[in-house]
Amino acid sequence: MRCLSGPKKVVIFCLFLTLLPTTLISIGCGGENKPQLLNFYKKGEESVKSMEPVLEELKEEYKDKVIFKDIDMDLKENKELMDKYHVQSSPTYVVLNKEGKVKETFLGAARKEMLERAISSQLPAEERPKTEPESTTPMPQTEPAPTPSPTPETIVPPQR
Repeated sequence: MRCLSGPKKVVIFCLFLTLLPTTLISIGCGGENKPQLLNFYKKGEESVKSMEPVLEELKEEYKDKVIFKDIDMDLKENKELMDKYHVQSSPTYVVLNKEGKVKETFLGAARKEMLERAISSQLPAEERPKTEPESTTPMPQTEPAPTPSPTPETIVPPQR
């Protein structure tokens, strides 16, 4: 076996370095320095259709902070991604941190609040959306139910 040396080795190494980041970015492995939400779906499914408005709201709310990728599970070129993230059902949502590591996975239609919490947890505190403070109205005080006093039928005499 012969090793490459000199200019050939440098050219091949530079080509590798040039193509590697592009490949990693194109398959959702990070590199963008932003969290990502990978949306694995199959067209026409009811649960996918029901999630479209939710995803549009999230895309609008996080448009400059998070990268959203819609991945059609019916396309052969997405099989590698499906295998990588162990996706078998539609819809599946995978939240990646800015380094491209999986942080949470949701199978099936998910509530907006769940996806929002997962996404915002990957953002620095100053970039998280402002949430409404919880109500500060105190809970109404109720009297505790009185403890029933024992009746003669419930008193058991001691055994001698």
